[in-house]
Amino acid sequence: MGQARFVLLTTFKKDGTPVATPLWTAPDGERLLTWTEKQSWKVQSR
Repeated sequence: MGQARFVLLTTFKKDGTPVATPLWTAPDGERLLTWTEKQSWKVQSR
């Protein structure tokens, strides 16, 4: 991965409804950085 890309992380609500959240990723040496928008379901549902 020479540049930023995105993946969809799908999690599920208690009722089983899937929620897809886009995550952007970028390599940083031996680490993989990930981030998403602050309005996304994963950030809001802490």
